[in-house]
Amino acid sequence: MTNNHMLGPKPFPLDRLMAVFYAIVEGKVAPTANIFMQITSLVSVHLLSQVAGDDQIDVPKYKCLVSLDFIKSVARTVNFDVVRYLYDFV
Repeated sequence: MTNNHMLGPKPFPLDRLMAVFYAIVEGKVAPTANIFMQITSLVSVHLLSQVAGDDQIDVPKYKCLVSLDFIKSVARTVNFDVVRYLYDFV
């Protein structure tokens, strides 16, 4: 069986991105324009890319453009154990 992280990033819809965000953020956070601006910023600095969705034209899809090592490195700077949330490592 192949680990999913070894297959590389796959496109995901905005609602999945938001579900992951709300699962890891502490406390209640209202969906504000600021959160959506942060997603736009991640796209502009090429950490995420917006990809065309074949099945739903009105729902934006994204793809991660950084390596797992980069993600682990950033997560360490904010004391966040990202591996704890990755299915391949559970």
